[in-house]
Amino acid sequence: AVARLRHELGDPQWVVCILGGRDFACKQTEPVLKAVAKHLPPALKGKAVFVTGGMPGVHKIFVENCPDSTQIFNLLHRGGKSDFGTCEDGFHAEDVHAGTDLKERMSIFAQLGDIYLAFEGGPGVSQEATAAFKRGAKVLALPRSGGASSGKFDFPKEAFDRPSVATEKQWEALSSPRFSPDETASALASVVKRWVLPEEEAAHRLRSELGQ
Repeated sequence: AVARLRHELGDPQWVVCILGGRDFACKQTEPVLKAVAKHLPPALKGKAVFVTGGMPGVHKIFVENCPDSTQIFNLLHRGGKSDFGTCEDGFHAEDVHAGTDLKERMSIFAQLGDIYLAFEGGPGVSQEATAAFKRGAKVLALPRSGGASSGKFDFPKEAFDRPSVATEKQWEALSSPRFSPDETASALASVVKRWVLPEEEAAHRLRSELGQ
């Protein structure tokens, strides 16, 4: 199912999956999520596609705030339909299907992505993040959003260890509400970009060191 889906997504180099709940428990999450949707896709320069679970809340807000050029899909179980973001409705997302029910779809979703971004969420988000992390996918949570993404519901603790591609300030921006939504989104985009475009980031750092 995963191989078929990746082919259906266009055999992308990177698949970035969005994890999150149906509702917003923290008032800061929605503006941060909108800023991430605005900043992240252009930063990756077409090297990644984005996949959500096609649900209201985090998934819907992300889809509806991405630039029109973003390659984005909603993964639903067979027979399911998102109530937002489909090409037929005038947005730029496309529904794709796998699994016979929500449980099976969640299992496949956890096997599909290369990078998972988590905003708020409950036990289901934690379950998907744990399965993805165990198989070696990169999981990046926003602790400032609360819920599973702050470590609740047995979210994988190792996912909160700062990766080498993130500076201390960038890592703090994902956790602390003292940073603006744009600052947090910019920090997240920089971290993900260093995973997706390491050669470009290395060249940029070299130019900076040489004062060019």
